[in-house]
Amino acid sequence: MIKSNSPPRLFIKFFRWYCHPKLVKHIEGDLMELYHEQLKEHGKGKADRQFVIDVILLCRPGIFQPAKGYRNLNAYAMYKSYFKIAFRNLLSNKSFSFINISGLAIGLSTCVLIMLYVLDEMNYDKHHQDGNRIYRIASAVNGEKWVAAPGPLAEGLKKDFPEVEQSTRLVRFPGAEKMLLKSEAHDKKFFETNAYYVDSTFFELFTYDLKYGDVHTALNEPNTIVLS
Repeated sequence: MIKSNSPPRLFIKFFRWYCHPKLVKHIEGDLMELYHEQLKEHGKGKADRQFVIDVILLCRPGIFQPAKGYRNLNAYAMYKSYFKIAFRNLLSNKSFSFINISGLAIGLSTCVLIMLYVLDEMNYDKHHQDGNRIYRIASAVNGEKWVAAPGPLAEGLKKDFPEVEQSTRLVRFPGAEKMLLKSEAHDKKFFETNAYYVDSTFFELFTYDLKYGDVHTALNEPNTIVLS
């Protein structure tokens, strides 16, 4: 499944529902521009979360749609009266109002955080084609689960189980988890702290677009490297 480059549709509809028609195009254009900047810099998960926060923060009286037509005047006056009465009741019962409003704010904040967490989990690694068919092998030692397995297991699974189409192994750079790299073109040296050894089949399971080089032959030869 290929990752979508669009923000959550539910919040786009919510924004268009409450925003004034004359302001929708201008504000939505700015929202989408900011979303694509976040998408490019930080990825879809963080971009979606920031979009949701921006839509919620924009929800204020200054951009609400006005009441339309004379048929809505009575309803508008009624709601206005309700808000006045509610506000007066809040002022006359400050302690009770504080407890209720605080509880409501905490409840809403908790719901929003849970929703953002679920959205992030549901969008995890969606950019990998056929990501729902990729599985990670974990081992259990003395009842404790480790995200590790013996090296020969990958080839053994592929050989003994026909439903395993392809396998690949990842090993983080050992020692101090630092790899010293040197750029002869720019005469610079630097440490890479997030390096992995992988099999040549890595790009057969995981979907990445290379700016330079061919994804099908990038890791075919020994001593080759792919840089982000």
